[in-house]
Amino acid sequence: IRSLRVFAREVDFEQLLEMQEKLNVVVEERREEAEREAAERQELEAKRQQAIEYIISLGLDPESLLAPVTADTVKTRRKAKGGVRKAKYRFKDENGEIREWSGNGKRPLALQKLLDEGHFMEDFLIDKLQPGQVE
Repeated sequence: IRSLRVFAREVDFEQLLEMQEKLNVVVEERREEAEREAAERQELEAKRQQAIEYIISLGLDPESLLAPVTADTVKTRRKAKGGVRKAKYRFKDENGEIREWSGNGKRPLALQKLLDEGHFMEDFLIDKLQPGQVE
């Protein structure tokens, strides 16, 4: 309200009266709009109540209308599992057992140890190896 008082001091009195009239028109328009919206909401609520009463008179529970009739027979789709991936690398672990790895996921510790010792991933590629050969 302080800023309005400061503004009112700077404006001519006749301009202030003109602004008041225009503001009154805008306020009245807004009031009518709010009353119209309230009446529409009230009418909609009355229709909703009538619909609920009608549904109850038919012997139905209004809550049951929200769920589909086939709700308990709905089949859910199963998520497709990714197939087993073909091994891409073959190596011997510390126990001398031959192990394979597809190249996906975390690198096996035994393979990582071999790499740390100076071997290269290409050394363990299955496509590169001869049948029966393990490096």
